[in-house]
Amino acid sequence: MLENWQNYLLPEPVERAAFVAAVLSAVPIILVCAMTVVRQAQPPEYKKLLLLLPVAAFIAVIPTTRSTFLPDILFNDPKTYIGGSVWAQCGAYILFSALIAVILFAAFDKLFISSKAARIAILLVSAVLALFIGVIRVRSAAMIYNDIHFEAVFYSISQVAAGRTILVDLPAQYGLYAELLGPVISRTGVTVLGFTIFLSALQIIAVTALIMFAAKTIRTPLILALAILTLLFFIGNTWMLLWRNPIRVEYFQVWPIRLFFPAILVACFALFYRQRMGHGPMLCLSAIAGIGLIWNFDWGIPALGGIVLYALLQCLFGRPVQRNLINLTIVILVPILICMVFAVYLTIKGDNHVNWAMLLKYQSIFYGFGFGMLPVPRRPDPWMIVFGLYIYGLVVGIIAQVCRRPNLTSDSVLLLSVLGLGIFAYYQGRSHEVVLSFVLWPAALIAFILADNAVRAVKLKVLPKTMLLATVPTFVFGLTASTALILGIPRLATIGMTMLSTAFTVDSSSKAHANIAFVLGKADDGGPTVILAQGQAALYAETGLGSAISGPGIAEMLLKEDRDNLIRGLLANKVRHVFLDQKNQNITDGPFALLMEKYELADTSPTGILYLQPKQYQLQN
Repeated sequence: MLENWQNYLLPEPVERAAFVAAVLSAVPIILVCAMTVVRQAQPPEYKKLLLLLPVAAFIAVIPTTRSTFLPDILFNDPKTYIGGSVWAQCGAYILFSALIAVILFAAFDKLFISSKAARIAILLVSAVLALFIGVIRVRSAAMIYNDIHFEAVFYSISQVAAGRTILVDLPAQYGLYAELLGPVISRTGVTVLGFTIFLSALQIIAVTALIMFAAKTIRTPLILALAILTLLFFIGNTWMLLWRNPIRVEYFQVWPIRLFFPAILVACFALFYRQRMGHGPMLCLSAIAGIGLIWNFDWGIPALGGIVLYALLQCLFGRPVQRNLINLTIVILVPILICMVFAVYLTIKGDNHVNWAMLLKYQSIFYGFGFGMLPVPRRPDPWMIVFGLYIYGLVVGIIAQVCRRPNLTSDSVLLLSVLGLGIFAYYQGRSHEVVLSFVLWPAALIAFILADNAVRAVKLKVLPKTMLLATVPTFVFGLTASTALILGIPRLATIGMTMLSTAFTVDSSSKAHANIAFVLGKADDGGPTVILAQGQAALYAETGLGSAISGPGIAEMLLKEDRDNLIRGLLANKVRHVFLDQKNQNITDGPFALLMEKYELADTSPTGILYLQPKQYQLQN
């Protein structure tokens, strides 16, 4: 590991192993319990057990008020929120919950009226908000120049656009999306502005898909509104736009790179569900999961796992058996076939030099070295609530299948639970409140779907009215997030106008503009070039150049081995144009000083970029 990253190492082998073992064993344990116990239970026994849910919900939630998650993310006030006292926070939660409970019981018939007009109005307003929140994520090179998160996302795009091949010339931290876009961007080129416009479009599509999913699975207008507003508050880090600097909190690697295909998958699942999940719908879902696996492996695996588990349970407990068996075969074989076709394409494109070990390089760094890890809190915490919701969702979905009474609600909760557990497992080792906001959207959807199901069951007198108490934590959370979003709309509007105006205005005085002009002026012949300066990916993309030396970009360079390979490549190949960052690559001391054996300083930009040329090349010119 490079010296400047060594303080970030915190291996968690025991916690990691225990958590992964718990996740992997959850499904078979729940399945066995359901098959051996549930079938023997009588309906009255279920109702007695259901009455424990309100108590369990409150016991689980109250201790988490010690966490800074609610005050920091929902109120932007981690220190002085209700005086900062744990007991004051618990008291406030109990009082607010009691108020919500009283309102639910007193105005039940008025609050939960089914209205088609109300649903249409909610969906129209939600679509406008989703469009606006997506559009304000457009950025120019000057706005996010040298943002480490964007650089890690954009470097593979810049290199594929220049004709390089991932897993041959470079690894890619966030998946092979650049290769899927390669046939287009290699012909058209790419800029920061153009790429963020594309990502904003994907974000809008993904959020719209989740809104459609919510509309299909949540029938009560009030709960639907709370669910959508809560999603809009968290997805895309909208809460960060409200409370913090709107620049450099975009996290494009999550919104939409990781989100896109899982969102499309769950929306299509709900859309196809009414068609009894024939071979056509399952083929479509399998294709989405397969492409998503290539696009981003981290969230692609859980998405595929959700569909596979659904098909497996249908095969075990559903009818007709033959159709379900064919569906299971489709779900397994189609993603494999898609990945095989892509592997052949990549092998041909890479001239049979593909290094498949690079595919999981960064996962091994993060979890092998413990890079950037943060243990799950030992005390009760929101992380545990999210995990508990996913386990409960598995129980709901599997029991419905075992009892041969699945429906859209139970199967959607099952799919979201598997997806959420997979995402949760990936982020479990980085248990920060900000990271929790990335992984809770499936849990939020599960909570609102179950709340809607409980409310409708009470209306139909299938469940006693006391079951409304189990929905109170969901209403408290949803009302808090929704209120924060609604109150923040004026700020979002101001930010949006500023961001869009800035993105489409050329800032000739910016550092990005100056560095792009400097690189273009020196490497105007398009000769072999290596850029090791701030904003590396943006400089490559905006100039249309590609790296002459294989390896990761600066933002993704974590290992000494990668740095040493880069220096050896520069010494062996005598690259015509080399741009170094004077601040980060010291040519008088340290590893990069070796370059001065073969290179000479030809020029320095006003912003501190060093331009090196091979000594022999300078003599010839």
